[in-house]
Amino acid sequence: MDAVSKEVLDARLETVDTKMDGRIATLEVKIDGKFSGVDAQFAGVDAQFAGVDAKFAGVDAKFAGVDVQFAGVDAKFAGVDVQFAGVDAKFSEVDTKFAELRTEMQKGFADMAKWIVGTAVGVSAVNITIMTFVLNNAVPKVAVAAPAQQAPIVVKAQPAPIAPQPKP
Repeated sequence: MDAVSKEVLDARLETVDTKMDGRIATLEVKIDGKFSGVDAQFAGVDAQFAGVDAKFAGVDAKFAGVDVQFAGVDAKFAGVDVQFAGVDAKFSEVDTKFAELRTEMQKGFADMAKWIVGTAVGVSAVNITIMTFVLNNAVPKVAVAAPAQQAPIVVKAQPAPIAPQPKP
């Protein structure tokens, strides 16, 4: 291989450098062209968003009227809440009265059970007393005469015969 001189090498590098600069400039032009197309598209999108923003502004204006109406409804519900608070207070009074009634009824049932058991025991005692009286006094007592004494029966036993005994 031949030795390359410094001037030849510098010339070749300068040529490569110039070619690269040309290619980079071409790419910059192409990229700028693409970005300008994208910028144009974004400008169209921005215009569409501006239209959407305008529509939302119209909707917001409509909802402002609805908000005023809801404020009136909220005020009415505040009045209803006050009325329900009064109803809740009355229900708590009713609950208290029901609790008192329940207590009184339980006491009444316990007292009634005591009376029923006491009455049943009393009636049973009276019935037993009446039955005893009737059975003892209603049937006349007949004096039973002692049976006449019969003559005793005498049984005489005969002596048993004695067998002769053998002599020894």
